[in-house]
Amino acid sequence: MAEPRITIIGGGAIGGISAAWLVRRGFNPTVLETWPEHRQMMIAGLEVSGCRGSFNVPLNVIEPRALKGPLELVFLAVKSMHTESVLRHILPLMTKASTVVSLQNSINEDLIADLVGQERTVGCIVGWGAITEGPGQLSQASPGEFVIGRLNGQRDEKLEQIGKIMGNVAETFVTDNIYGFLWAKLLANCAISVGALQGKTVAEMVASPEACRAVGGVVGEVLAVAAETGITLETVKMQFKPEFYREQKDFIAESLLNILRETHGAILPTAYQDYLQNRPLETDFINGYVVKKGYEVGIKTPLNTLLVAMMREIEVGQRSFGFENIIELNKKQGT
Repeated sequence: MAEPRITIIGGGAIGGISAAWLVRRGFNPTVLETWPEHRQMMIAGLEVSGCRGSFNVPLNVIEPRALKGPLELVFLAVKSMHTESVLRHILPLMTKASTVVSLQNSINEDLIADLVGQERTVGCIVGWGAITEGPGQLSQASPGEFVIGRLNGQRDEKLEQIGKIMGNVAETFVTDNIYGFLWAKLLANCAISVGALQGKTVAEMVASPEACRAVGGVVGEVLAVAAETGITLETVKMQFKPEFYREQKDFIAESLLNILRETHGAILPTAYQDYLQNRPLETDFINGYVVKKGYEVGIKTPLNTLLVAMMREIEVGQRSFGFENIIELNKKQGT
């Protein structure tokens, strides 16, 4: 198959670093970016630093109105709340052969499939972390992999080709159970949200027994909703499979926290990073996704519901980050 034209929508930490590695490996992706200062500095030369070394690479970056079709391979790397508006913007530029791959934090694949069609959607989890240091400055905070798959579990030549392209950015695995991986990552992200309530790094969260208890409660609700939804959870961070321990939420929480400490210990939770940079929070699309799915299948999610409410209050200045939020969560579960 001929190499597809690559478009990356969103030049933030994940999208920008992905574009940089693709350019280093001989590809010429077009990056769509709305932040003018960041866009100009990326054109001049994006500075990438972090766990995989430092380098500078100029990128082909444009503003949204300059995007032209036909679009072939699209990587979606925008905040979850922008998913629908972005897709409606690019739909007229897509063809029957176009493909959209989500590099986002939450599970947006169903929405993407509803708008562009399941046959043009590829699910993906990003197993590595990155942060935006400033305009034109991105840092990869932790190593990791991609896992991709069709929503119906089928494999095809195009999916394998996409996997090879993504392998130029990070090791890429193709799965026939992408929902199992998406929910496994959601499990980790919901746990990390407990750290966001405190304004702490992942390592600092893990060091607190009270926070670990809160994580156990939050994780227990995610497991219950996943089970009722019919999801077979896959490996978390390629290390252990919570499906085998579904009834042992404390063990899963402890194992998950140990993995997160090793792989993401120095990272501030994304929600806290977003708050510090005056960006809208994605908690509604992470823990809030669990609440929504729980409601659909009749599973109560009081801890995730409370966590979402607290983060909304923090976002509008009605609550502060702090340990008292963890105490409130634990009171909700009777500990």
